[in-house]
Amino acid sequence: MIKRIIPLITALMILLTTTLSLAAPKIEHWTTEQGLQVYYVNVPQIPMLDARLTFAAGGVRDDKTAGVSKMTSAMLHEGAAGLSADQL
Repeated sequence: MIKRIIPLITALMILLTTTLSLAAPKIEHWTTEQGLQVYYVNVPQIPMLDARLTFAAGGVRDDKTAGVSKMTSAMLHEGAAGLSADQL
């Protein structure tokens, strides 16, 4: 009984893996001269643009001073006692 089940399970796994890999969209990838990484998926049936920009800023740049960017962000909501950006 088990000898019959193992080939059946193997065949199903191969079938599922093959079918899923064929259904995945083709993802194109390149890097611009300025170092921007671009991932592009052409799906004409879906008129949509999804853009994501990620900067090496904030907590990523804190190094040994962890929490500085979070504190700075929190302080922005406290105000500057009537001072303008130029006065600061």
